[in-house]
Amino acid sequence: MNDRLFSVHSRASARASSGRVADYIPALSGADPSALGIAATDAEGATFRAGASDARFTMQSISKVFALAYVMAERGEEAVFSRV
Repeated sequence: MNDRLFSVHSRASARASSGRVADYIPALSGADPSALGIAATDAEGATFRAGASDARFTMQSISKVFALAYVMAERGEEAVFSRV
């Protein structure tokens, strides 16, 4: 698993340098564009890390994915998408 994470981190790091920090968003304006980290925990509870995985970051739009997953688990896909 560590080898896979390091490989993904290496490929993503190369691409991340081509973007820009969204400095119009206050929480991101001071972000370090090179601070890229990945962490994954398997079903047995072992955690694997690569890069700046201990760095604190703001979630921004990715939080919508977690909210959607939670509501779908609580209410079901049909109930959620009947309103979206």
